[in-house]
Amino acid sequence: MAEIKEGSKASARLIRKASHITSPNSDKGLWLCIHLHALPLEVFSRGFQSPNQPTVVTEGARVAWLNQAADESGIRSGSSIDTAFTLAQRVVSFERDLDRELSALSQLAGWAYQFTPNVSMAPPFSLLLDALGCLKLFGGLSELTQLILDGLAKMGYSARFGAANTPMAALLLAKAGLKSSDFLQAPIPALEIESRTIKSLVRLGMHSLGDVLKLPASGVRRRFWVYFADYLARLTGERPDSRKFVDPAPRFFSEIVFPSDVTNIESVVFPMRRLLSELAQFMRGRQLTTQHLPWKLDHRSQSSRSFNIFTASPENDPLLFFSLTQLQLEKITDIKELDSVSLKATQFEPLRRPTGDLFEGTRFEDKNGKVSESGGERKEEQLLNLLRARLWPRTCFGLSEANDHRPEKAWKTVRPDVRDYWEPDEPGVLLRPSLLLPEPLLLRTVEGDPWHQGPLQLMQGPERIDFGWWDGVSNDHAQHIVESNSESLRGVTSATAGESGQEPTRETHTTAASAGTRAGHTRSVERRPAEKHPVERHAMAKPSVKEPSVQKPSTKKRAKKMGETAARKTRAANATVAARLADTKGADPSPEGYANRFSMRSSAIQRDYYIARQTNGVRLWVFKAGEAWFLHGLFA
Repeated sequence: MAEIKEGSKASARLIRKASHITSPNSDKGLWLCIHLHALPLEVFSRGFQSPNQPTVVTEGARVAWLNQAADESGIRSGSSIDTAFTLAQRVVSFERDLDRELSALSQLAGWAYQFTPNVSMAPPFSLLLDALGCLKLFGGLSELTQLILDGLAKMGYSARFGAANTPMAALLLAKAGLKSSDFLQAPIPALEIESRTIKSLVRLGMHSLGDVLKLPASGVRRRFWVYFADYLARLTGERPDSRKFVDPAPRFFSEIVFPSDVTNIESVVFPMRRLLSELAQFMRGRQLTTQHLPWKLDHRSQSSRSFNIFTASPENDPLLFFSLTQLQLEKITDIKELDSVSLKATQFEPLRRPTGDLFEGTRFEDKNGKVSESGGERKEEQLLNLLRARLWPRTCFGLSEANDHRPEKAWKTVRPDVRDYWEPDEPGVLLRPSLLLPEPLLLRTVEGDPWHQGPLQLMQGPERIDFGWWDGVSNDHAQHIVESNSESLRGVTSATAGESGQEPTRETHTTAASAGTRAGHTRSVERRPAEKHPVERHAMAKPSVKEPSVQKPSTKKRAKKMGETAARKTRAANATVAARLADTKGADPSPEGYANRFSMRSSAIQRDYYIARQTNGVRLWVFKAGEAWFLHGLFA
């Protein structure tokens, strides 16, 4: 009896709490629920939204969601798809896509982040917003609700709202479509509980939330287990309801599905304009810009087609994005059919809008909207964007100095969207020419001084530059210097691995000098297949492949004997090589790497460069080789 009285007191306490949780003036919090009741239908129909086109979404060959035109045609929820086509011959049917619904709900959660940082997803159709801290910013709850409703309508979604002091109460009001004052009249099927619990409550004669809250709490806990009691406690605020908020990292994805296959590429222009408008709304709400727009044109039975839009600087102007997209669409001529178009953006930057003048936004402003020089910069960027979209992003680039002392590497191309310009330690000092000649030009000399259309004045130098050996030439050799017993023979041997797995070759360079003359010499080069070292031959020998089997004791003995024989041969081969090295005088077995370019260009390895000036003020880049002067570049 005491338990019944205690349960009655607990139920009365829940009813009192339930009468206050829907008051927006409470200091305990305010949650706003956005319930997208037609989300399974609108992820398909929001792209065309023809009011006269019957559209249905089926689940298990049965109509689960339908629009007003289908309802007026006599189609009802639960009807078979055959019945739907009988009642309306032009009906458009889609199979429910849970992945597409979850993707749309996630995108809308990121869009709602502009209103409050605390946004929680309540799949499959709802979003929960902690709106207590943003009411003053938007002018109250009704103004905030209307602002969200207008934004959803522009994207093709419809929603119902519910506001309460707990997230579960706000979700219940939005799902049932009730006012805050009718909270206790919420029907049992609208509760977020298991279907078997709903059936049990209906059999007990329960029809509303108020009827359930009148039951003794202890009896409810024993009959429907702890999960239902925990739900009621979180619903009425008796127990805290912690929510997981969405990741604040900006991500945008939106897709439009066509009611029928599109065969003309120009038919996707309007859907693309709509997607760009959604992207611009998303970026303006979160104060973002982007430089990269990946588009995807898809068909269910064909491979998808993707193309990218790049801008010279971060932008959030939908008109600019649309003009660049149109230029790219004109290049696509090989698409036969399409059934959807999607836009995805993940690379965003904070909005950095330049400050305008005092008259910006008035009728006294300049034609470009700015009195400062930023208007001209905008025009240059727009021209660059059009060129990159019309030609190709890589065909438009800038030039910058590079942090490299080699003249061929002293300049680099710079992408407009990256702009990784290199700034030297001393700005304004240009030590490398703007133009290099294909081949150095021999200059005239007068009394040892260089002349080019007149005498040259050496302004800076010399600067010694080494060429070639650091450029990463891959055909390096391993060189061994061996001096024979014979005084007339000196050899250099080098082994190089053949390309593409060919057999390595061994080169022998010999220089013979007669005893009477030191200048006379001959050089012969012999190329023959390199003889493998005995140890190398043993290591490269491929073992025969046999089926795995269990070795018998006799087999193990034979294997041990073969191993001892191989080891004995290896020791003998090593001894032979050691004896040969002992017979040579001055042997240096350590390899010395050298590059062909270094050895073949010994006369051009080092150059002393000068910056010279002509009588007309033009600066030249010259170098001296011996007594001759050469012109190698010009400065801008």
